[in-house]
Amino acid sequence: MVPSEPVGLVRHRSFAGRYLALAMWTAIACFVAGLFGAVHNQVSYTVSPDYFHAFKFIQFQIAPPLHNRAGAALVGFLAAWWTGIVIGPVLTIVCGRVCDHRWPRAVMGPAIATTVFVTAAVGLVSLSAAYLLVTPATDLSQLWIPSGCRDPVAFTRAGIMHDGSYRGGAIGTIVGCVVLIRRGRRWRGNHSQTMPGIVNGEGPR
Repeated sequence: MVPSEPVGLVRHRSFAGRYLALAMWTAIACFVAGLFGAVHNQVSYTVSPDYFHAFKFIQFQIAPPLHNRAGAALVGFLAAWWTGIVIGPVLTIVCGRVCDHRWPRAVMGPAIATTVFVTAAVGLVSLSAAYLLVTPATDLSQLWIPSGCRDPVAFTRAGIMHDGSYRGGAIGTIVGCVVLIRRGRRWRGNHSQTMPGIVNGEGPR
């Protein structure tokens, strides 16, 4: 008869695995968020180069040789990667509640993709609204416009898009959690009879 491992050792391994998963998915979320920011800024640079030349390049201390689309991508990565520190743990914790620890990729991948999609959709909706609400006839005197900005209307539109995208990240995280819960329950339901061990937390092999 093979002696079983001490309960304390089993629990230690379980906690270690959870912290490792938390660190891994948070790192992935940070990279995806940064990549999203880099791509996002290609759109906003098209909308308003002034948003970067008169504001963001100065704010992020981007070197003059990178005052172009490459610099805009760098600004986007720097401005967005940290959101993964929030999004990653939230999705990982929810996944840990509804999913077996041996198959998180089956649900975490779609959850992160959903978060990105919703964030992009809200950002584009915000940009569309900005084009409708902010026109050359709009009074922008109450808004902050940096000196050197040659097109305040486009600058304001880009700013609205950026603010909307941050809100979209929050909404996307909530929707991503819903996806995790639904896919986790569906997975368990589909495999509970063909793979009875999953009900006891063993997961698919």
